[in-house]
Amino acid sequence: MHYELVEAVVGIARLDRIRARIAIDDGRIRYRDEHLEMEERDYWYGPTLTEEALDDPQLVGETVHGDPELGQSILSPYAAVCVRWTRERASALKTVEIEELVPVQDVEDHFVLVRYLHSIRDMSKRAFIHCDGAVKAYDRDTYPRDLAEFRRRAKAPSYRKVFRLDGAFSAKQWSTVAALWFRGNRLVPEYLMSLSAYAS
Repeated sequence: MHYELVEAVVGIARLDRIRARIAIDDGRIRYRDEHLEMEERDYWYGPTLTEEALDDPQLVGETVHGDPELGQSILSPYAAVCVRWTRERASALKTVEIEELVPVQDVEDHFVLVRYLHSIRDMSKRAFIHCDGAVKAYDRDTYPRDLAEFRRRAKAPSYRKVFRLDGAFSAKQWSTVAALWFRGNRLVPEYLMSLSAYAS
């Protein structure tokens, strides 16, 4: 159970009267006496993203942040993260999509599962108005094996939405949820460092 992510999503909804939804994995439902409690804690550091940049209509485009040392071990399993900011002409709405690149492991599973975040920023309100996190399932045989392929990746054939927030919420609240959603992937919290309490 990712208590910090659930607490952040529910807390934002409760405090700001935002509609929140969280998926339940019906394949893991169990009786109360079968529950086993586990706890993980993480620490991140890295570059900054400013709130001023969030509301700059000219700052759009796609970047792929990678670390050649990541993705080589079980302790650092993520090779890169793609951040794509877009905006329709003359619109006050700015969209961001964040998706991680994971190395394909030598396992028999037919799918490669990656986390994905989609959010909308209303620059006129200086607030995010939507955020959802999903798990995408790519076919193992066609999933990108390096950064060049990752940039040209096709759409995932299936995905499952895990949570969703709708309503006006702050950049700090958004980045906290994003950092918690990508827990374990140091590249995302490094990108969000200046905005999130959980990224520093």
